[in-house]
Amino acid sequence: MLFRSLKLAQALRERGSDVPIIIYTIRPSAPERQAAQRRMIAEAGATDLALTPAEVRAKVLERIGG
Repeated sequence: MLFRSLKLAQALRERGSDVPIIIYTIRPSAPERQAAQRRMIAEAGATDLALTPAEVRAKVLERIGG
């Protein structure tokens, strides 16, 4: 599922979209995999990463000024 999200983020950025993209996913247990996940998300052009529903809500509210 993460890779579909990354492909979507990449496609949006290639089309010039500057809409904020927050990827909601699980965190790998190994620290090196966590770093790789963050790097892939940043390279795809995503704005942020959320690991819980509460984080998704907070990050969306940050973006819309709520």
